[in-house]
Amino acid sequence: MAILHLQGFFRRLLLYYLVHTVSVIYCSELELSLVNWTDASSTTYSGVAAEGSVQLPNRLPDCGPSLPSYDPSCWPQVKNQSLGCETDLHGVGSIDTVCVLSQSITLLNNSVIVGHGTLELLSNVSLSCGSPGCTLIILLSGDLNLGPSSSVVGGTLTIQASNVHLGDNSTLDSTAFSGSPPAQTSGTPTGSEGAGGGHGGRGASCESDEGKDQSDTWGGDTYAWTSLCYPWSYGSKGGESGETTEDVGGGLGGGRVGLTVVNRLDVMGTIEANGGSVSEGGGGGGSGGSIIIKAAQM
Repeated sequence: MAILHLQGFFRRLLLYYLVHTVSVIYCSELELSLVNWTDASSTTYSGVAAEGSVQLPNRLPDCGPSLPSYDPSCWPQVKNQSLGCETDLHGVGSIDTVCVLSQSITLLNNSVIVGHGTLELLSNVSLSCGSPGCTLIILLSGDLNLGPSSSVVGGTLTIQASNVHLGDNSTLDSTAFSGSPPAQTSGTPTGSEGAGGGHGGRGASCESDEGKDQSDTWGGDTYAWTSLCYPWSYGSKGGESGETTEDVGGGLGGGRVGLTVVNRLDVMGTIEANGGSVSEGGGGGGSGGSIIIKAAQM
């Protein structure tokens, strides 16, 4: 089960919970706007800002790694870490104007893409992190456009742009790409019955034992319920299967996707953070991760 959080204009509080599929949460109204700021070198940037939220006086923005969204004042701090369109991404153009990627690329480390312009992936192009739990941050004053069957893949995907268009069969995908769940949680089942991982709900167990009732045959435990209105936890790995816990591993948990769009979000494809599945006779499936979407129009 993945936890999905949506914010946009004229949303009302609603919790919709469907066991083993998805939790959809409307938590509050949100107004997004495009703002400008200038750094110490007199360079002006534009970014996405949210209005209507409570702001504590004299509170510095959190500009740390792996956040679901970033205050515009953080952008200049990470600009010097940004990958270049042609030098690093092997595309054509510039991140500060228009960068077009026509070939797939796998990034070996946590990566940041920050610029004034638009990033476009042509058909069947993949931009991905190379390992579970890796982070890809994309902060654009312009748009993000994914062509048909293209994809952006990573353990944590943080994307902010003016407009985002996902073409046919394209995807923002964090399926089975989780890092570690929160400390002191037990989303991964113990034992060797191959039960499912827990997260927003308890994992399932297919073990059949006449000596046990349903309460004794659940999979992994729930966690992160205190942050349902702003979910940002990885899913958990499924349980092991076999006579010993070293036999067959479970599927990995889902990752995290944070998407902030100042104007319009068009989705002709998918946005996913599913848990990983396993082959027949293997361990249990991983639990879904977290998805946060903020957009003026969807």
